[in-house]
Amino acid sequence: ELFTFFAYLVLPLFWLILLWANGTYDRRYLGLGSEEFKRIVRTSVTVVAGVSVLAFATKAELSRGTVALVSLSALLFLLLGRVGARQVLHLARRRTGHGAHRMLLVGTLPEALEVYTAVTRSPAAGLIPVAIHITDGYAAARGIETPVPVYAARDVLALVREVGADTIAVCGSASAEPGELRRLAWRLEGTG
Repeated sequence: ELFTFFAYLVLPLFWLILLWANGTYDRRYLGLGSEEFKRIVRTSVTVVAGVSVLAFATKAELSRGTVALVSLSALLFLLLGRVGARQVLHLARRRTGHGAHRMLLVGTLPEALEVYTAVTRSPAAGLIPVAIHITDGYAAARGIETPVPVYAARDVLALVREVGADTIAVCGSASAEPGELRRLAWRLEGTG
């Protein structure tokens, strides 16, 4: 029957496509914060609204209780699956560093060290600082013990490649120079 085909094959496939289109699989949101869960809930509400409109337009005899039960069950299944996957990801990040972002910190040394302390406090966040690029020259780092290598007066893009970073954190006052930040963003565009 056509209804069974749509209910058991097309609707779940459509739901997965909508989840993907709404960025629920976007690497930036996986494993951290509530944005991942908000996107799942928003997508699920969209699917339920779509089913309701479609049922009304085709005058299909659907039980509201059944639609509500199935929709809520699917949403709960998605959310619990994400919670479980998040726990596995956090465990992998803590134990092996897999699934983590290698981060280059850019800014003055005190600001970069402050960010270093904040991100290393929570290994489950998946941010591993690998180097610091100071914007105020080597003299600022003289005599200060640092947990990662410190660089100055280098091309940031070349340094990212050299240290194997995939994330750049612009710390403190380095972000106050809009022209410099804009130029960096333009150079990074398309690099991933």
